[in-house]
Amino acid sequence: ASKGGAIKKMKRLLGLDRVICFGDSDNDLSMFEMADESYAPANANDSIKSAATAVIGHHDEEGIAHFLRERFALEAP
Repeated sequence: ASKGGAIKKMKRLLGLDRVICFGDSDNDLSMFEMADESYAPANANDSIKSAATAVIGHHDEEGIAHFLRERFALEAP
């Protein structure tokens, strides 16, 4: 079992057209390969940053939360 396999199964079971994922380590590469968009925080391994659709803010700076707020026009709590 891999994260990529989980993405593939999730897309099939839920009938999803697109999946966005976030990861920072080599164990996320299979997930990046199966997702439609993949984002790595600035603190991610270089191999992950190279495979990502884009690099976002550092996890210490709530990079994923900032990305989601901007991408989906969400208000900060």
